[in-house]
Amino acid sequence: MSKENYIEEIRPHDSAYKHVSGYAEYTDDINEPNNTIYGAIGLSKKAHAIIKNIDLTEVKKSEGVISIVTQRDIPGRNDVGPVFDGDPIFPEKKVEFFGQPLFAVAATTTELARKAVLKAKITYKDLKPVITIKEALNKKQFLFKPRKVKKGNPSKKITNSKNNLKGNFTTGSQEHFYLEGQAAFVVPKEDDNFLVYSSTQHPSETQQLIAKMFNQKSNSINVEVRRIGGGFGGKETNFMTACICALLAKKSGQPVKLRLDRDDDIILTGKRHEFLSEYEVGFNDQGIIEGLKLNLSSNCGMSPDLSAAINERALLHVDNAYYISDIEVTNNLCKTNIPTSTAFRGFGGNQGMMAIENIIDNIARYLKKDPIEVRKKNFYQKDKRNVTHYGMTVEDNVINEIFKKLESKSNYKKRYLDIRKFNEKNKFKKKGIAITPLKFGISFTTIHLNQAGALVHIYTDGSVHLNHGGIEMGQGTHTKIAQLVANSLGLPYNLVHISSTNTAKVPNTSASAASSTTDLNGAAALNAVAKIKLNLENLANSIQPSDDLLDDKNKGPIIKLINATITRAIKARASDIHLEPFENNLTIRFRVDGVLKEVLKYQKNITQMIISRIKIMSNLDISERRLPQDGRISINIGKKEVDLRVSTLPSSFGERVVLRILEKDKSHVELGSLGFSNDIQTKFKNALQKNEGIITNN
Repeated sequence: MSKENYIEEIRPHDSAYKHVSGYAEYTDDINEPNNTIYGAIGLSKKAHAIIKNIDLTEVKKSEGVISIVTQRDIPGRNDVGPVFDGDPIFPEKKVEFFGQPLFAVAATTTELARKAVLKAKITYKDLKPVITIKEALNKKQFLFKPRKVKKGNPSKKITNSKNNLKGNFTTGSQEHFYLEGQAAFVVPKEDDNFLVYSSTQHPSETQQLIAKMFNQKSNSINVEVRRIGGGFGGKETNFMTACICALLAKKSGQPVKLRLDRDDDIILTGKRHEFLSEYEVGFNDQGIIEGLKLNLSSNCGMSPDLSAAINERALLHVDNAYYISDIEVTNNLCKTNIPTSTAFRGFGGNQGMMAIENIIDNIARYLKKDPIEVRKKNFYQKDKRNVTHYGMTVEDNVINEIFKKLESKSNYKKRYLDIRKFNEKNKFKKKGIAITPLKFGISFTTIHLNQAGALVHIYTDGSVHLNHGGIEMGQGTHTKIAQLVANSLGLPYNLVHISSTNTAKVPNTSASAASSTTDLNGAAALNAVAKIKLNLENLANSIQPSDDLLDDKNKGPIIKLINATITRAIKARASDIHLEPFENNLTIRFRVDGVLKEVLKYQKNITQMIISRIKIMSNLDISERRLPQDGRISINIGKKEVDLRVSTLPSSFGERVVLRILEKDKSHVELGSLGFSNDIQTKFKNALQKNEGIITNN
């Protein structure tokens, strides 16, 4: 047990040494059984075409080929769409993008499998592909009906504005280029079960889609992920690799590893959504936007994937940090013949904000003003001009203060003038400077996805095993959550071990996405720890002072105490004991009907158990809270002058305040300790005054 605050401790990433030394194990590094075979995928060479025939005769004859799978081998759902259908594992009749999977092969080596797929003879009937946003707009080829958000009367405001502009702006697509490519390793188990290792941000969805493909129950599929080498959204819904690998394993009856060649990875996986914004804006001579009409169109590719949610977030971010009184935004989700566009860091918010920032810059150029002045004129305010185009009142708005601070701290004005002078003197070499605001919504817009789970075991030697639903992809979520658990339990960090994310341990989890993985899974882990503490609190009622908790001379005294407590908990199935580590002491606090009655304190320095009773005053609120840091104050209470030392203490109820009462003339003599709520100062002072100013040990 330790008094350290592990949350504030600066620690290296839990796999930092393994990353730089090469010992970090990724999906493709997992040791393979002797009978493992290796997969490769046969891809379409057309962007849009009817499949007339697929001849795999030469593929079957190719050296080393063990198994081949096509859409005919899928017993269940032939689709990996996470929300909507539209992403066939293998299409039956029509291909809709260049590089779409048509079949897969498993062979004795990866090289032989990749050579084999090239021998397929496929005949097509060509169809004209739609590639760009403008082509899709002209053909009105949309995945969903266009969505419109309107506030006020922007057309009238634009007409009546002194100044107006029209224009368009494009944000292009982008490849995720994670360091570790798409990879999966599937091992068949008994009773038609499968163990799946996959480089994915969403193990639970991987589990469910493989189960649906096999027409089996989810409990027959176990997905395990220790870490992935980057994701950025590109591994949130790309379940194709794992499903094809599992299909090969089922048909062959052998373990199969499928690692996409980097070229194939880039060709067949989705990218960031390309957006086209077309706008008409009206504004006054100060640059304040009076009316805005915006068409926001995105290239969603061949299927819905997550495009509806991504475009919704773009709609919610087109205002960025600016109040627009009259606005109309029309959103078009264009269906094209490219790989389905998918999640990418920012999830549509980036594209929405870029649209309005481009408009702000163009207004500044038109008025020949510094863009920073136009931005400040349009910012959301606190008590007025604070309602978004989707009807939400902006609260906790700090943009004006932080912008002013940044402008001053960065010496923006001087640098801006210096850059203008430089650019006037240089024809080809130019410089620039900008301060740009950012509004971004954390968490999933689909509300029910904002949940997580965790499993915490405490073993009899005092060590802790932790599992949660989050994926470690380099951001350090395992390290942070281990710190939270260590801090809550008061244990050294090295006693907390986090194992691979595993659907058999924590089920039905959300994807590691939306900038919320550590928040959600960390809270779940703390909730699990709190339940363990509550379960142990009852145990204190069954422990008598004569109980010998120190009978094992081969273990440390604190570990022995925990060992004994847990042993009694197992026997009694009790649920009401609270262990509190503090400095060199371990305290077990008893409660009866929610009131603290007695304290068992184990002191390291004298290696014995003593019983201490503290006088409890009925009018004290003993609900628990903790101050952020230690401190000491000296006050007069009643006839006594005492020190009150405010100390932090881990608690099963979350935050806690502990006051250690010290006589003024007796340094470091502890007379008692109690936990209090927010109004601790007043209640504690009043209670002490009624009792001549001091609480003593009985």
